[in-house]
Amino acid sequence: MKTFDISTKTTEQKTPILRDDRRAVMRLELKAGEALPSHASPGPLSLLVFRGELEFSDDETKQKALLQPGQGILLEKKSLHSVRALKDTTCFVNALFA
Repeated sequence: MKTFDISTKTTEQKTPILRDDRRAVMRLELKAGEALPSHASPGPLSLLVFRGELEFSDDETKQKALLQPGQGILLEKKSLHSVRALKDTTCFVNALFA
């Protein structure tokens, strides 16, 4: 068992929680207006917003979702996506390797 805490402030944009041959789990911290350009996860991905407000874009289907605390997104395949923080945002990201 491994415990972790994403509630404390950090200056790092990406903080690894766990990485092995099956998955990458991280904390993602974006300041208001900051974005991550289009990229693909290695496999299925889940993202949960802990605080703030995030615009998530599926760049293949052109669908967008506005995510607030307690809301998340699931991607079942390796699809191009991008994110943009509308407010200072902290997220929990879990990417599985295909």
